[in-house]
Amino acid sequence: YRVYDSYETLLQDDDIDIVDICTPTPQHAPLAIAALRAGKHVFCEKPMAFTVNEAAQMENAARENNRFLTIGHCLRFDAHYETVKKFVDEQTYGAPLYARLFRIADTPPSWFRDQNKSGGVLLDMNIHDIDAALWWFGVPQSSQCRGVFHNGLLSFSDATFEYSQGLRVSVHGAWDPNGRDFAMGFEVAFKNATVAWDSSKSPDLVLFQNDKSEILPVEKTHMYRCEFEEFVNCVREAREPKIVTPQSSRQTLETTLQLLQMCEASR
Repeated sequence: YRVYDSYETLLQDDDIDIVDICTPTPQHAPLAIAALRAGKHVFCEKPMAFTVNEAAQMENAARENNRFLTIGHCLRFDAHYETVKKFVDEQTYGAPLYARLFRIADTPPSWFRDQNKSGGVLLDMNIHDIDAALWWFGVPQSSQCRGVFHNGLLSFSDATFEYSQGLRVSVHGAWDPNGRDFAMGFEVAFKNATVAWDSSKSPDLVLFQNDKSEILPVEKTHMYRCEFEEFVNCVREAREPKIVTPQSSRQTLETTLQLLQMCEASR
């Protein structure tokens, strides 16, 4: 391994093609922009930035320097969520009627507990599920969100998205201050079937149809490995990332920040 005494020194190394940014959220934009201007392709952890303006600046830096930029919205590479995306796009079981996504964990330590640095459970963790909902169904016609703050930190949030044709999507997140084992999952009810998954119960999807249930085995893939492999291949093959784009990530950030403002306003 090569060790550098500063990120500026690292960015001067011509042997480096890709920079992976996994720092606290407020540092995402300045580091990403510096790396892009230094001629590096950038993989940045979610959320893309702390403000929509910062995200736009990252997009501009990538475009102006002819570099690729992607954000770590890893659920787009998880087989459970990819399967639902296929069902939605192909109308396998008819139109979607209702969806619920959830993500629950213990409150993380350190800077995560500073609302001004992490954005709480909504911006730091539930943004995964918000991105999945936008990926599956698109931008909602309207949305609402309420949250619970504990010691100044947004620890619980419940968002609702409304779509045309009556589709409603619920997104729940929790950083439980009393301690919880991590769990994530979803249920999506289509006109002719419902598919559900809870990571704390089974690795498989469950399909409910005609008063019967059946297991839908899911290919065992490592979403973190898959997202990195896709980005590296994009760089090698000189093709822009299509699964997670700067535009889609900025939209997810913008939607999440709107929900966060609703929680702040209802405190």
